[in-house]
Amino acid sequence: QGSWVTFVDSDDYVSETYLADLLHLVEAFDADMAIISVQRCSEKQTETVHSTRVEDHCLDATEAFREVYTGGIVNWSGCGKLIRKCVLKEFPFPDGYYEDSASAYLHIFACNKVAIGDYSNDYKYIRRQDSITASRLRQEHYRIFSVCGEIRSYVLTHYPQMEYVTILVYQNAVLQLLTRIQMPWNCYRSIFLKYRGMFRRNCLAIIKRHDVRLASKYYILMLSTVPCLF
Repeated sequence: QGSWVTFVDSDDYVSETYLADLLHLVEAFDADMAIISVQRCSEKQTETVHSTRVEDHCLDATEAFREVYTGGIVNWSGCGKLIRKCVLKEFPFPDGYYEDSASAYLHIFACNKVAIGDYSNDYKYIRRQDSITASRLRQEHYRIFSVCGEIRSYVLTHYPQMEYVTILVYQNAVLQLLTRIQMPWNCYRSIFLKYRGMFRRNCLAIIKRHDVRLASKYYILMLSTVPCLF
């Protein structure tokens, strides 16, 4: 019945101040969405405490898109967000794997202002060994690259100045598969080589940018080499 919606995965934990902090962010900045950092933990680490790294701030849609997909403080997960219900009704989650990544950019670009807060202790994202995105490679995992293509097509049409972010979206997808999904060497090598050309063509431009994290520059450099070195 309300005007705002938040999502919590069934095996995650939130603090008593989770909703209050999200609501404070949207009210403080008169924003259309609030996003907070989440703390990734194992099932035995839910009491870990993290200190704040950045102050609360507000971004426009393009800045928020860059921050969510490349910034490192917040991400495109469906969790840790407070979103106007009207935005979600206009851009509902699609069926299939990676539904949050496939819709987060549409939710962001539908907003005038997005409030960002570093409240890692509010949301504990539990990493289970048997989770869908940390299991053995299956055909459904390749859906992440279709999502990357959808994001890139949308951005090039509406916000071409953000093209470099779409390269990092592909980079994050490759990293997620190569570092979290169990797979045979031939699949590992195939994924690496399929996107290496894209990373090589854009490597220098990404490294020169001051608004890209050092970690992202390191990974695009490594993904421009060879599978065994990576």
